[in-house]
Amino acid sequence: MVPNLSETTVNDYFWVELPIVYLDFRAEHRLLLEELATDPQGAVSESELYNRVKGKSSFQQVITGETPENRLQVFRRLFLMPLRAQRLVVWQSDGTLTVGPGMEVLSRYYDAMPRPGKEYTTLKGLEEKDWFSKEELNIVSA
Repeated sequence: MVPNLSETTVNDYFWVELPIVYLDFRAEHRLLLEELATDPQGAVSESELYNRVKGKSSFQQVITGETPENRLQVFRRLFLMPLRAQRLVVWQSDGTLTVGPGMEVLSRYYDAMPRPGKEYTTLKGLEEKDWFSKEELNIVSA
């Protein structure tokens, strides 16, 4: 919500809605969200999602050291549970996964998130892309 600045007073408060993003938000998390978002049915089972991404090099590096029986559990613990905690994915009653309500807030910041094969964007890099806007307000107290 953006307040009408012509009707504000010194006592008004302002806020910015920012998504809660784990410090460990990885390129793999982004890949999973994109896989879910582009699925024609909009819902995918855990094992189907795992089978789609397990061949990607970034997932192979993490899951390869595990026994075949444990790989789905490790995939769930390392990749799906953090996304669920952020409400970015939701387990449906039929056992499928869908994109969650937290994605609406995160989508505004999605371009700054890491992608597979891309280095992390720094604040300086975002500034150069006009990602920030600067506004100055002169508030005169009565």
